[in-house]
Amino acid sequence: MKSDLTGSLPSLEELKAAHRESGAVIRVPEHLVQTYLDAKRERQMVQKAEEEPKRRVLEALGRAEVGICDLGRLTYREQFRENVDVARLLKEHPELGAIIEPYRSKSSFRALRFKHRDTDERGGSGKCGPGR
Repeated sequence: MKSDLTGSLPSLEELKAAHRESGAVIRVPEHLVQTYLDAKRERQMVQKAEEEPKRRVLEALGRAEVGICDLGRLTYREQFRENVDVARLLKEHPELGAIIEPYRSKSSFRALRFKHRDTDERGGSGKCGPGR
């Protein structure tokens, strides 16, 4: 999937949904990878910077679920989510398989991960970017 005629990239959702060929390998420009890794590192730093103020707010809430101030109101309420362990249910009650099967659904997703090489084929550092 390539940029359109205006030079804008497809949406992240479109790129994530694009068909991938299992086992296919392609060389990716180092500057793109390095920009991605820098942005990821910056996001992690922002998340870490958020942690202490969040802890202070939760400490200030004490045992309350709701806090108010001149800026507004914040809540810290318990959230619930129910799941059915289908594998366990079918193991314990295999006779339910035919009933459950039409309602089963599976989902998958791809995760973009990067792993630094210790050394590359040329004997370099294997890390992207000049001087890295």
